[in-house]
Order: sequence, then structure tokens, then C-alpha cells
Amino acid sequence: MFSTAQKRIIASKVQGILKETRHLELPLGEIQFSLHVNGAEAWSWADIRNNGAITDTSNANSWNEAAQAAAKEVSVSREDIEACFLDSKGELMTEGDVADSIFEMLRAHHVTVTDDAEAEEA
Repeated sequence: MFSTAQKRIIASKVQGILKETRHLELPLGEIQFSLHVNGAEAWSWADIRNNGAITDTSNANSWNEAAQAAAKEVSVSREDIEACFLDSKGELMTEGDVADSIFEMLRAHHVTVTDDAEAEEA
């Protein structure tokens, strides 16, 4: 369900949460744990262990690795969004111009955008 990188992030955060408890029965070094996560579907699940327990990632699920790589984060500022609604004179744009402006802003942030009108023309 998660990529190797996502599992490592989750494991690191779980490790931190466990250490923050300062429970007397926990070891001083790395805490060994196993976390099972059930997904929304019966076939969707993940087993996550502490990072130190994982030495071989060669059996990683290629589907999960590809899905995580495709889901990159995009950061857009409020200024970018506001600029999509105002023309160069600071006046509100028409609906079509706003849509064009949003497409341009997303493309500038390397987001793949498909325009039904462009697809129909092709």
C-alpha cells in the first residue's frame, strides 16, 4: 500500500512517538515494532517495521513505488491563486480567462493539465 520511502517516513515517526513516551520498559536504542495497516479494500494493506529491521528492499512492490513517485507534492502560494482572478489592471477576469490563468499557473508548477477543448481540437 505504501512505497518504501513512505514506509520509512511512517516508521521514523512511530519510532519518535514511542521514544517520546520515555517508557521505562523501552530499550535505549532503536525500538523494534511491527505495524499492520488495513486499507479501504481487502487486498490493500501494509506491514511497516522499524527502519533498522529492514535491510533488503529488493522485494518492494513496484506498483506502490510507481504510485508514490507519481504523487508529487505541488506548492502553490495564495498570491499565485489570487493572480488567477485578476488581470494586469487588477480587475476581475471573465470565467474563461480565470480558467486559462489557472491552467497556466498549474503548468508553471509542472502539473500535467489536460484541457478538453485542446484534446477535441487535436
